[in-house]
Amino acid sequence: MDDWDALRDALEGLDADTAELIIQLGLADISAPAVEPVPRVECTSCSHHHPLPDNIKAPCGHDYCAACLENLCSTCMTDESLFPPRCCRQAFPWELVRDKLSPELQTAFPIKRIELETQNRTYCYVATCSAFIKPGDYDKDKAPCPECQSITCVKCKREHHNGVCGEDGETEELLATARQNGWQRCSGCRRVVELRRGCYHMTYATRVCYTNKTV
Repeated sequence: MDDWDALRDALEGLDADTAELIIQLGLADISAPAVEPVPRVECTSCSHHHPLPDNIKAPCGHDYCAACLENLCSTCMTDESLFPPRCCRQAFPWELVRDKLSPELQTAFPIKRIELETQNRTYCYVATCSAFIKPGDYDKDKAPCPECQSITCVKCKREHHNGVCGEDGETEELLATARQNGWQRCSGCRRVVELRRGCYHMTYATRVCYTNKTV
């Protein structure tokens, strides 16, 4: 007895409409193409397996899920040592990660990226504001704050003034302390840096050698 004989025997006793419906459903199921399972890959960061379309492959070849990529990009906006987001010291191209991020991060990250990629940054001198001022907004040595409209001097980072810039009393005191302790000043962002351990070659806003006497 073949499959059709078995089907005919099973349909005996049913009314014609019901039997025809069962036959049609059976034929549709037989003719439907098999559904291929969606490939899943392991995320390098969380070690969970995710559907392949939800992951991206880093330039180094490792796979990252969308959730871990979102966390990496979000964290590097507040921890500059993690910027740019990278794996195996190779940065993720923005065009590669953009579509995997939330709409909020797609908007916020490019703005923060400009700040983090700017070496000699200028922030509003008003302590209660301290907003980042993009280099493209400078008017020669004037940096207008986009938040409070105060004008900051691009050179000395204090309130804009006429004449030659000079260090204020607090800065001079800090630099004197730095010289006494052997601290150095970053040539990019002009911040004082203390090296407690590690290599003399540092990346802090710009690449510097700690042995250079910049203070």
